[in-house]
Amino acid sequence: MDDDLDRMSREQLIEVVKKLRGGIREHRDTRLHDLCWHHPALWGLLPEKTDPVPVVPAWPEFIRGCIRYRQSLDVQAPDAPRASEPYGGSHSEARVARIWQGRISAARAEEYEKYLYENGIRKIAATAGNLGVQSMRHRNGSVVEFITISYWANRQDIRNYAGEDIEKPRHLERDAEYLLELPQTVKNCDLTANEWK
Repeated sequence: MDDDLDRMSREQLIEVVKKLRGGIREHRDTRLHDLCWHHPALWGLLPEKTDPVPVVPAWPEFIRGCIRYRQSLDVQAPDAPRASEPYGGSHSEARVARIWQGRISAARAEEYEKYLYENGIRKIAATAGNLGVQSMRHRNGSVVEFITISYWANRQDIRNYAGEDIEKPRHLERDAEYLLELPQTVKNCDLTANEWK
């Protein structure tokens, strides 16, 4: 099953190990309600591209299983900190901020702002897993810089939106027409403080 490893170079093997470690760490570092989530991205790192459909228990059995799992944490992790944060999609759950920046001629800034909102901001806000999105602009002489920040609970939600390479921007159809240059990367930053009022 793993014969492909014999044909890989040292560099290719290192890349595979890095991806596997990243997937394992992401799964390991889930917290609160995310501990119960279905994690197909983890086995998506395997070379055989299958997405097995899980056998989903009926609600009563599922709830019993959730209770049993939570009870097991008292035994396996009795000293782990407890939290009483309520569940619900909000900025309080945001763990990753995705930051995009693009520059445009000030003469077309108003036009692009409307285009960006209708074709970018609204679509991000409607994407499953998105917890909020902001757009802002800053003028420097004849150039206006647009900054979009979207908030996500984890990087897998970003992958579901942006694709496997989350450092790569999702350009809008007319970005090449509007922007002075197409951005080559976006930043996916871990939130270290989140004091929303």
